[in-house]
Amino acid sequence: MTNMKEIDNFNQIKEILDFSSDDGYYFLELIKRRKDFPADADVKDHEVLYTYFISSKEKLEKIETEVKTLCDLLNLRAYINLNRKSKKKTTMLLMKECLSMIENDDYHKLKSRVDSAAGQCNGDKATRTFLIDVDTKNPTTLEIVISSIENVDPNVKHFILPTVNGYHIISTPFNVQEFNKLVKDENVTIKHNSPTLLYYKEK
Repeated sequence: MTNMKEIDNFNQIKEILDFSSDDGYYFLELIKRRKDFPADADVKDHEVLYTYFISSKEKLEKIETEVKTLCDLLNLRAYINLNRKSKKKTTMLLMKECLSMIENDDYHKLKSRVDSAAGQCNGDKATRTFLIDVDTKNPTTLEIVISSIENVDPNVKHFILPTVNGYHIISTPFNVQEFNKLVKDENVTIKHNSPTLLYYKEK
């Protein structure tokens, strides 16, 4: 019998998304990763197969079953960037992508240009978050990271999401330099515009 471990962060993430701005959306990707296909040497290291633009809680709930089904059938991981992005800023980035296509007379992979613009968009400052990647299940490491964040700034809001190999701590911004003085661990990395794991069923 095959051991399977399911990471399902849908319910937690639904509750913290902010849809108060008509200009805002969240970018969700279904990704195929080589590490999940150890027997297939032809699989790329990181390949985005499906993307979604989430502009309401209802939209996320509507596609939840579809996302989980695709992940289960194709052995994909669903990731969502919790930095709320701007439709206007994304459109401006897309215009640059289109200009590049015209200059190079290359009109292939048009859809990927839209996804590229969404990926580049840093999001708005009002909802900007840090992602602290704790790449270990060691509870002591997690406790040290949480206490260090609180020592740097006791007003920081944060929550913890499980990942395949550890945890993602999603927090409001804090002083990174002060944090790095307290935490010197190769398993801990701060990322500023990276997606977090939404769903994956390990086989």
